[in-house]
Amino acid sequence: MPLLTKLIQKGNKVFDTNFGTDPEVFVVDENLSCVPPASLREDHGFKFVDEITLVEEDDWKIIEDGAATEINVAPADNIDTLYDRISRAIDGVRNFAKDNFNLGIKVSPAVSFSTKDFWEGRGEDFRSCVMFGCDPDLDIYSGEYSPEIAADDVPERFGGGHIHMQAPVKDNDLFENTYYYATRLMDILVGGASVALIREDNDAVSDEIKRLRFYGMPGKIRLQNYAEGVKGIEYRTPSNFWIKDKKTANFLLSLMNSVFNLTQHPQDASQILEDTIYKNVPQNIREFKQKLSRETTLEVLDTLKDMKYISYDQAAEFVPLIL
Repeated sequence: MPLLTKLIQKGNKVFDTNFGTDPEVFVVDENLSCVPPASLREDHGFKFVDEITLVEEDDWKIIEDGAATEINVAPADNIDTLYDRISRAIDGVRNFAKDNFNLGIKVSPAVSFSTKDFWEGRGEDFRSCVMFGCDPDLDIYSGEYSPEIAADDVPERFGGGHIHMQAPVKDNDLFENTYYYATRLMDILVGGASVALIREDNDAVSDEIKRLRFYGMPGKIRLQNYAEGVKGIEYRTPSNFWIKDKKTANFLLSLMNSVFNLTQHPQDASQILEDTIYKNVPQNIREFKQKLSRETTLEVLDTLKDMKYISYDQAAEFVPLIL
């Protein structure tokens, strides 16, 4: 879903553009199995704000996205503002689920889902719960868009943590013109780092690998047209893992900010894109190779530090997140 619905007043400048996210989280029952928004409407009698909106606040809202409950937050150019909105939206989903239905939530790349409960014998209102790829992604490596596929035999649903990046004010068409190279940079800097991140338990890694059967492949984007003629790009490879922790969020968004700046400095971008050390990054993402991703991410941090896209202090702050 397009996220940057409005331009916002700038806060304390940290990033060089506006970033946003529209992650999927899940309302779950006592067995941690997904309860889709369609069930909240049909089985619990909940009245939506509009056709897809469950809850709407000034700078975040909760919408229906198939079996998932999607968070939309207003964009920001600094981590404090953006993460405050993300965390308040997550709390909003949690309170919404508990107060209205005595249900919980799960923020995970994968969650169990029962087609028996939420598709068999159900009406068309539940069809989106058993379809993947309703809005196609562009795969920059194949040049093809992802097809819509039936998922009525898939026992999980999957949570993305897509990152939206606004084009430069003075070059609104930048990503339309450079999306192939911009996406390769996002894979090298952000996609690889998202694999490299430390997961505290084996279930978290297992959930990432489950998601990779259908989502999370390298090179997945959507070119976006936001409000007021603003354009941008949505990087769709990362899962929702990063939204649970502010330091992790700052890490990935700082790397996205480096992508934003590199796309405007072709010589520096070419140095990274042509470096053979990064040639296996797409494969490392596809196969969730954490050890190799950590090695290449350390190289990324050294390179960005030498090129002055991140500071020495930032690099020192980021390394413990992957080692």
